Amino acid sequence: MVEHEAQLKAVEAELVALRTLLDHAHRRGPIKRGDNWERLLELIEVDPVNRAAVEAALEGWLHSWVARDRDGFESAATALSGAEDARETLLYGEELDPPLAVPGGFTAVVDLVRAPDQVARLVARLLRGAVLVADRTAGTRAVADHPELRAVTPAGEIITAVSYRGGMAADALLEVQARIRDAESALDRERQAALQAADEVERRATQRSALARERQTILARIDALRTATAQAAGALAAAGEAVQRETHQEAQLRQQLVRIGGLVEQAEQLQLAARSRQGTVAEAETATAHDLAQAEQGIHEASVTMSTLVGRRQEAELRAALAHQRSDDLIRQLERAQQVLNSHGSELNQRRAAEGDLAVQPAIINEERRRWLEQAEILLAELASLEAAQLPDSASLTALEAQLREDEQANVALQVELAHADDACAAAAGEREAAQTEVERCSSALREGGQLVDDGEDTIEEVDWQKTEREVSRLQRRLDAMGAVNLLAPEEYAHVRERCEGLAGQLADLEAASAQLGALRERLEAEIDSRFRTVFQAVAVNFQEFFGELFEGGRATLRLETQPDGNPLDDGVEILAQTPGKRLQPLTLLSGGERALTALAFLFALQAVNPSPFYVLDEVDAALDDANVVRFNRVLKRLAADQQFLIVTHNHSTMAQAEVLYGVTLAEHGISRIVSVRLQQDALVPVAERSA
Repeated sequence: MVEHEAQLKAVEAELVALRTLLDHAHRRGPIKRGDNWERLLELIEVDPVNRAAVEAALEGWLHSWVARDRDGFESAATALSGAEDARETLLYGEELDPPLAVPGGFTAVVDLVRAPDQVARLVARLLRGAVLVADRTAGTRAVADHPELRAVTPAGEIITAVSYRGGMAADALLEVQARIRDAESALDRERQAALQAADEVERRATQRSALARERQTILARIDALRTATAQAAGALAAAGEAVQRETHQEAQLRQQLVRIGGLVEQAEQLQLAARSRQGTVAEAETATAHDLAQAEQGIHEASVTMSTLVGRRQEAELRAALAHQRSDDLIRQLERAQQVLNSHGSELNQRRAAEGDLAVQPAIINEERRRWLEQAEILLAELASLEAAQLPDSASLTALEAQLREDEQANVALQVELAHADDACAAAAGEREAAQTEVERCSSALREGGQLVDDGEDTIEEVDWQKTEREVSRLQRRLDAMGAVNLLAPEEYAHVRERCEGLAGQLADLEAASAQLGALRERLEAEIDSRFRTVFQAVAVNFQEFFGELFEGGRATLRLETQPDGNPLDDGVEILAQTPGKRLQPLTLLSGGERALTALAFLFALQAVNPSPFYVLDEVDAALDDANVVRFNRVLKRLAADQQFLIVTHNHSTMAQAEVLYGVTLAEHGISRIVSVRLQQDALVPVAERSA
């Protein structure tokens, strides 16, 4: 959330600064932007590569106002007519002639501008005759051939038949306007991200409140369960005491039953004795009967009491079992409630940890995104260079090889066809001569009417006229079927053979060029590897020196991590450091201050091998303690003799070593003030003060 707010404030500050710059460039006139009129600069869009050319072609018109309709035109014109301290231009056009077509081979500047339809027609009118050329020489040739054109170069030069306009513009207005649009888009995105983050924080706060309420509810339930458990334990203890009392009473009753059993046995013995002594006195019999009746009554009462006590004991045992079961249920409910409480506590801790991660997640994501974008740009550049060096030759070689194979096949086919044609020509010539001879013979025979004279003797030979006519017809058909002979076949064969030899030569040239490119690539890779290892060794030596100076001891080394594919260009570099009193370990295992000092030592080692005019260090001493800051400033003071360092810091010790201080304060909302002071010995000399 804090990260989004900081980015939002930064984007808002940039947007205010850009709008202030654009307002100063507009030279604020008597009217402001309204619903029916806007600046032409705010209504058009141009790609970055073409902004200088379009801005030069529209110079003088970019600050003009464009009225959307007739009412807007009248209102703006009324406001302009009463102005006394500035002059403005108002553009308007509902029905405009279509733009003139540019000659072939040229690109019209109006085609580089994107705008609404009405504004596009107006821009086309303003850019009539303006064409884009590669440079000033091409522009001179273009206006020489077409004097009615205005030639505009990508650098913003304008060439006409009678003039030339060049130089750098005061303000890149289209660039500033594009940056304003980008800043507004970024501001909208950051606001949306801030709203989403606020919603997420609110949602998590709601969840946290709900979890807190649920936790209180669970704690209340746990307290109730604990109370019920205590009550059940009390009931169980009372039931146990009742069972003990009933058990004691049962034991007493059993003792009474034993005594009654003894009395019964005595009574039975007396009864037996009475029966055996029927002649005893009546008093003894009566006493015995009375004792027996009392004994039987005691037995009956003891049996009833025993039954009652057994029932009461069973009831007490049942109550004890129910109380024990209820106690077990309460204990299980208490355990489940404790588990739920633990799970909710774990979930609450996880969500608190997630909220903490969420607070630092945007910074981590931005850093990862920046690192991957940089790596992707490097890889894309290398890939583009390799493809530019190899793909055209590979594609041409493949196309020529395919064309050569086709020509070789055509050559073989033509050779076969030529051989067949030669054979057919010779055979046709022989057959034609034989047929012609046969025709002449038959014609002579027909003319003579079949009469043959030999040695003065008259002989008559019969002639088969039908057979002769059939033979003549057959030979005539064969002549017609053979058709005309291709007399150009040798020339066609020679032409195809010559083309095949030319393609074979081109293929050989391409293979030689490919071999040269491969050799050049190997030499380049070897040179890159050699230079890298040379620089690596120099950086390693300097790194050890700066590390020892910053830590006042210890040692540090740089180690190459060779990749499995064997390509030296893909090797990585690992930093191993041993601070005083510790063992050698990787950079990731060092503390924050140790990592910062190690990184500074590596940075200074790089600048010692390949120095730059100046360096910008942004709060590199934030993680350092006072002793480390003193050593850092000592090294920085020594290096400042040859290079300039611009340091962003809040550390007073580092500020005390500087020669010039620049302070940035927020005078008002959206307005920053920069105050600079030059430290000359013991005096403070103000340098400048500027508000933005």
